[in-house]
Amino acid sequence: MQTQYFKEYSRYMKREMEFKVYGYAGRPCLVLPAQGHRFYEFEDCGMVDAAARWIEAGQLQLFCADALNGAEVTPQAQERWFCYLTEELLPRLCVQNGAEAPVLAVGCGQGACQAVNLHLRRPEVCSGVIGLSGRYETANVYGQGPEDLIYRNSPLAYLPHLPEKTLEGLRKQEQVMLCVGRGPGDEQALEETRRMGEALEAKKLPVWVDEWGADVTPDWAWWQRQWGYFLEKALETKDKDQKAD
Repeated sequence: MQTQYFKEYSRYMKREMEFKVYGYAGRPCLVLPAQGHRFYEFEDCGMVDAAARWIEAGQLQLFCADALNGAEVTPQAQERWFCYLTEELLPRLCVQNGAEAPVLAVGCGQGACQAVNLHLRRPEVCSGVIGLSGRYETANVYGQGPEDLIYRNSPLAYLPHLPEKTLEGLRKQEQVMLCVGRGPGDEQALEETRRMGEALEAKKLPVWVDEWGADVTPDWAWWQRQWGYFLEKALETKDKDQKAD
């Protein structure tokens, strides 16, 4: 499998940020880790191997980003990181991928919230989401700080108030795919995933909430299975849309 590693200075983060690319062509997919986690987590935990057949066939190209470190988890740092993604990393992604197509964003745990946040705020650059065991209420994540920045990065808070023009654009995008188990450890994610799905449906936005069984827990073994399942659906949908065009 073709891989490339990058370490580049970010003017928003004011430090070097690392990311790794898997594959040589195909649908660009941005992997967003949870706070405090690193760009290599997706590979180390078997998620790259779970998508290997699409990567090696040139159908998928993964871009694994770095997250905020533990000391940076504040509303101000979160907003700087969001600007890093949209103003620095995504343009680099387009250069590497050789296409201007909007990305598919994927995340597990808090990374799922980051993926939904990116999609809702910038649908022109992120047209689809796969979110696994997501937590979408972030008021308690960032601690004290400017309320407007906490609000801006909490999808459950701002979605009901999005302007109609923004909603019209979102309705033309792909399904937001949210998956969560009903097993031990996923109780809060189950409740927030249901609320996120209901909020999206209330605004008539395309969403698919899939609840897996009572034996399904929030761990990498289950996330590998979920990731492969929903990735295949997302790639099939994109391929059908392109043929229709």
